[in-house]
Amino acid sequence: RDDAASGIPKPVGSSELTMIPLFEVDRENKEGKIYRGMALITYGRQSADLESIRRGIDLMESELDTENGFNSAYFLLGLGRLFLGDVDGAIEPLEKAVTMNPGIPEQLNALAQAYETDGRSRQAIERLYARALAIQPAVANIRINYGRFLLSIGDIDRSIVEFEKAAAEIVSSEESYYNLGTADRKS
Repeated sequence: RDDAASGIPKPVGSSELTMIPLFEVDRENKEGKIYRGMALITYGRQSADLESIRRGIDLMESELDTENGFNSAYFLLGLGRLFLGDVDGAIEPLEKAVTMNPGIPEQLNALAQAYETDGRSRQAIERLYARALAIQPAVANIRINYGRFLLSIGDIDRSIVEFEKAAAEIVSSEESYYNLGTADRKS
């Protein structure tokens, strides 16, 4: 991430990253722009490059429509907005992604987190976490998020169960043990 010519490190969030599609046909067509937007958001989240996330969102917003059937594009658009703190803007694309394919636990988890932040109903949030864990029971990060939610609404006993299951899935998960200790202390 250093500028080779000047030796000055490039600050996080100010990427000049350029992504060029492999095939000429994808350089200016709708699908190619959506894929570039998805790549920018993915890269931006992995490297904490907020500018890449913004560029990816801008590219995808101009090209996405419900006829494309780009489930993962809507998911990444929602995640990108969540990463930037735009919860209101994240909910609609996350809901579209879940509607298009209700069987992807990570998408259900992201929507549940957006609903939590937005103050949506407890029942809606619990349904999303329960559905995600019914589809894939061994996903420690979803269990941790669900446990945190349960803890936040005062359901300590159930939160402990979720943190214990997460710790059993990933024995070295400091996050599971930290949350389990917090919940145990409150009980």
